Amino acid sequence: MGTFETIGFVFDIATVISVIGAVIIFIYSTRRENKKQLQNEKVIKILDILEEFRIEHLDRLFKKINIYNDPNFGPLLTDTAEFLRVKMLPVFAIFATKENIDELEKMMDATDKAINAWGDFCLVDKDANANAHDTVNKAMIEYSRSMRELDSQLTENLRNQVHNENKTKSKQIAKLYQKLKYTDRKVRFKST
Repeated sequence: MGTFETIGFVFDIATVISVIGAVIIFIYSTRRENKKQLQNEKVIKILDILEEFRIEHLDRLFKKINIYNDPNFGPLLTDTAEFLRVKMLPVFAIFATKENIDELEKMMDATDKAINAWGDFCLVDKDANANAHDTVNKAMIEYSRSMRELDSQLTENLRNQVHNENKTKSKQIAKLYQKLKYTDRKVRFKST
């Protein structure tokens, strides 16, 4: 073999190695991108069902939580419980993390307790039992508080998954979300 043939052979080997390296990097990048896209699709499915839950159930419940003796309040609670079990639980079982499922379980438990408290209130003779209003009022306040906290925890965990940020940053954003979403704001307009 001559010198030029040896140099050509070395270049051929270098070319083959660089092509193989490029193929490996391409495959690795593609798999990584596909995994990231799948993760984003999972989070989007969870966020969609969570947003539907917030709009269709939580917001309506919080508007009526102080008028629990309204006959429409009980069906609203049972609709919420049914949504959690029938629609939200299957999506979470497939796409959510263990922490998200734990929070959903707590939401389901809190809703069941509120349904039981409301049902007990409806069965009691309110005139004979002066404590009936206090008992159901405390139960509804507790339910409202726990659902707001759980909503905030879900937001925190999902935010952590989406942004891969540390838990402290996710917690700060979730607290800000809770403050902005659930604090009554009084807006005053100045007359001109």
